Amino acid sequence: MNGDMNAVLVAYLHRELSDAQMAQLEARLRSDLALARRLIEIASEEATLIRWARGVHKAQQIDDAESALRAVEDLQADARQAREPAQNPPAKIFPALRFPTWGDITGMGTVWLGSGVVLSVLAIAIGAWLLWRPGTLPGGPAIARVTRLEEATWAVGHPAVREGTGIPAHWELNLKSGAVEIAYPSGVTLRLTGPSRLKMSDSMHGLLELGQVAAYVPSPAIGYTIDTPSLAVRDQGTRFGVRVDPKAVTEVHVFEGAVEAKSSAGEGRLTRTQPLTMTQAARFDTIGKLIDWLPPDYDSFAAKRLAPGVVSTSENVRWLLRPPPSLERDGYSSDDTMILVLERQDVILPLDLRVTFKAPMNGTKSAYDSNTAVLPAGLRVDSYLLHFNAAKINPNVTGIGGNVKFERPIVGVIARGDQLINSDSAFGAPGVQYEIGDAKIRGLKKASGGGGSDVLIFSGRNGVGIHCDSHRGSVSELRILVEAKL
Repeated sequence: MNGDMNAVLVAYLHRELSDAQMAQLEARLRSDLALARRLIEIASEEATLIRWARGVHKAQQIDDAESALRAVEDLQADARQAREPAQNPPAKIFPALRFPTWGDITGMGTVWLGSGVVLSVLAIAIGAWLLWRPGTLPGGPAIARVTRLEEATWAVGHPAVREGTGIPAHWELNLKSGAVEIAYPSGVTLRLTGPSRLKMSDSMHGLLELGQVAAYVPSPAIGYTIDTPSLAVRDQGTRFGVRVDPKAVTEVHVFEGAVEAKSSAGEGRLTRTQPLTMTQAARFDTIGKLIDWLPPDYDSFAAKRLAPGVVSTSENVRWLLRPPPSLERDGYSSDDTMILVLERQDVILPLDLRVTFKAPMNGTKSAYDSNTAVLPAGLRVDSYLLHFNAAKINPNVTGIGGNVKFERPIVGVIARGDQLINSDSAFGAPGVQYEIGDAKIRGLKKASGGGGSDVLIFSGRNGVGIHCDSHRGSVSELRILVEAKL
């Protein structure tokens, strides 16, 4: 083995070759066992030098270390006996291991093997793995790689894809059935479920023409966008899902964080931007117009429920994982957002409790001062607060609205200022400051001085909808009591 090839192998281990050179070398490694064996030797020497430079470290146990060594020894024995280089790697080598990059290897511990020689087991494994490492689909250097396949079948004519296969820009994945997971160097991960067609546009865009994809986007990659025939769904640091049906109708489901769905169909048409936040999902027509609010489909997208007890919110209602430190007047203001927070769980009413409404109260239009109902002592409830405090009066906006659907039935709603103040001690979130001044500041508002009323409408036993007028200087609030989980 000449010195020039040794230098190439060292450069390969340190990721100093171009993508084209990497692909060319890996193709040769699959058929040249002598070259692969030399790569293993160089990797071992590199690991030993790194260990020597860092000083003696405590030996670290790695699963399957002995089997890794035996596999390499078997490979060397096969090479000695073979008259020609093997065309296909032995399937027995490392059947279930997953391998990191060389940068990961050089940062990991080493293992003392029986011969007394200090070797990096992962360095040995990477050399053998390269014998059958999947390459990159044709079309250029990879912008992402396949990390997992689940009973995936591909459309006729689609090249074979395995774990580790690189995907170049502008490649269209045409998945017939099953699922495939894809990872970008930025940390973005996608889960494509068949039947689906996804074009990997570039490192920050994917075009979903049909089917569904779930996306996780970490903070460094904020702005990653899933395009559809009618929408551009731009991430703002989140987990979300997109679904496109055969008629090009698009659904957007947000499980964490927020996205912006911007219409993109038709030249000359007025574009629309619809923000969606955690616990929200919506359906858009073929020109990107919102046509319906939906409950997020956690099951189909294999997503976790992060909002305890809440099925969905819509329109201007935004779920917050934690209450803000102040819910006093002007403590948390917005022109376009009502916030929903969980205050307390599993509260047992010590006495009968006066509330404004019992559910269901379909068609109730406003929380009149005279409305009173009673919940019996001993009832176990969870308390949620829906809060809107207008930052300023906008003459062009008549108000904002939205709906909330809970997992369990609503047993009562507190919507009068005096009842809210009196129940803060029992249901208020610990550490949060509430408005405790004039009772008229809080609660739902009746029409006065030419203004409109806040409107409250129940939807079955588990849902409540609200429309709040922009009352500057007041706090429109509902305290919603829901059956506690058994």
